[in-house]
Amino acid sequence: MQNEVKEEELMIKEAEMDLKKYEIDQNNATKITVAQLNAYSGLEDQDQNDNGIPDTMEIAAQALEERKQASEEASKQFEFNAKMREQQLKKEIEDKKIELEKQKLQAQKDI
Repeated sequence: MQNEVKEEELMIKEAEMDLKKYEIDQNNATKITVAQLNAYSGLEDQDQNDNGIPDTMEIAAQALEERKQASEEASKQFEFNAKMREQQLKKEIEDKKIELEKQKLQAQKDI
């Protein structure tokens, strides 16, 4: 039981580290996007493809879409990892129950 608690704590710490890494990656992506926007803001022609939307807005919309996709992927990965951990814990509990039953049967045979 104590091992299970320690394993669960380790899994939580791992998830927290994954989340922290994701936050750092997203902050870096945001900084890159800001730098790109600042680089494009000095252009004289703000709408090079003449679609009526300034290019900086198109770049920002694309960056926002990329961040949204990355966030969704991270969320799905986190959910998948949580489900896998849950299944693993259930299997371990079931294995321990089976082992206990075997020990009980062996004890009865010995008597």
